[in-house]
Amino acid sequence: MLFQVLEYYPGIKNCYVNDLNNGLINCYTAVRDNPDELISLLATIEKDYIKSEQEGRRKDFYYKMRELYNSGNVSGIENAGLFIFLNKSGYNGLYRVNSKGQFNVPYGYKYKKICNEERIYFCSKLLQKVKLYNLDFRKFIEIMKSKIDKGTLIYLDPPYMDTFTGYTADAFNDIFQSELKLCCDEINQKNGLFLLSNSNNEFIKELYKNYHINYIETKYLINSDPLERKNKIKEILISNKQSGLESLFV
Repeated sequence: MLFQVLEYYPGIKNCYVNDLNNGLINCYTAVRDNPDELISLLATIEKDYIKSEQEGRRKDFYYKMRELYNSGNVSGIENAGLFIFLNKSGYNGLYRVNSKGQFNVPYGYKYKKICNEERIYFCSKLLQKVKLYNLDFRKFIEIMKSKIDKGTLIYLDPPYMDTFTGYTADAFNDIFQSELKLCCDEINQKNGLFLLSNSNNEFIKELYKNYHINYIETKYLINSDPLERKNKIKEILISNKQSGLESLFV
């Protein structure tokens, strides 16, 4: 969503991104500020990964890199490189952590290109106008309050209800969902536009019953049953104003 908006709406003057996943924000920071160094590191990792595959050690190499990532004993650039490697070589590109906050996705089954130099430079260019935050959503909205007006769009993508929620160590339960709704109320009161994605869940629909609820269809590529990955799942996109931006999600 972030990169699609930045690409198709180049006239955006200010862009703020927040995520509680510090690995993701660190990765975005590295792509934005140090693309050359990151590309050099990824090229080395990819070379070693290909060599390990040729020697039949791909699985061992993956778990060694996962252990290094979880150790926390690496620099910001190294952390970003490992983040990208694990995302590219782990099972189905899944990001999941356990209750201790440790990345625990098993290794994948097919080789994928690790160092996409062209893509990194493209994303680095788009991210130049982006300010990055790694905060609890309530703190972030509090910081943004003074900046919200009728020209503001805020997209919120919380962990969905009744679905996978292991992006951070703390579960995003119904209490957090209710607090997020209060943040949406504040955005609406300031005449800003918000878009919020979530599962087609009765609790969520009741929570946002006074707002616009649009239904969209998508596919989940992480299902353990390959046949189920082909089935379309209905999700909801909630907004306080019908803006036409809903088409970005179709």
